[in-house]
Amino acid sequence: MSSLHRKQVIQTLLKRGQLKQLSSELSMSYSYLSQVFSPAIDISFTAGLARKVEQALGLVEGQLDQGEIAVTPQKNPKGLLALVLRGRAVELKNYFTDKRVEIHELIEIGNTSKHADLVVYNQDDSIFMIAEQSKDYNSDNKMDQLIMLMAISGAEYGVVFAPDSGVNDDSSDYNFSIQHQRSSWYQSKNGKIVKSDSGPNGLYNHVGI
Repeated sequence: MSSLHRKQVIQTLLKRGQLKQLSSELSMSYSYLSQVFSPAIDISFTAGLARKVEQALGLVEGQLDQGEIAVTPQKNPKGLLALVLRGRAVELKNYFTDKRVEIHELIEIGNTSKHADLVVYNQDDSIFMIAEQSKDYNSDNKMDQLIMLMAISGAEYGVVFAPDSGVNDDSSDYNFSIQHQRSSWYQSKNGKIVKSDSGPNGLYNHVGI
């Protein structure tokens, strides 16, 4: 049975909040599983992983491959990519234990307001980091938008990242592979926003962006 079929089936079976529990039981990254399960992202949902998922969810072996399960292909990739974004938010919360992470935030400065996919707040509610998810992570337009958000918010770090950033489809340990980093980072230094090779030290290994 195809990877796409497994993705479509798991979308119909997972209940709200169950992905976090599943990632814990399998000792796998929430972000990795959310991307594997999304039909909008070209990462294979292998038969081997399907058997592990079935066991963890208490399903009959092979249930994710059964063709008679009624599934409806998702027509809204934005809805599916929202699952991936929530996965990154969970990883960021686990990494920045002293900070607050919010999804789909409205940043308002004076008469200007802009939406940001992910915002990491310091304890004093100042903005530490802004993250935008986009397949066009290295396009001039996306980077210009990020720099504008950083400028009006005073954020120290900013990044535009692809939904599958860090994920190596051939990896067996489910760690983020630095060779598959798909993100563009910026940092505010001495009043200027400059391009950076990466974010805060150690962040990539935990979040994959």
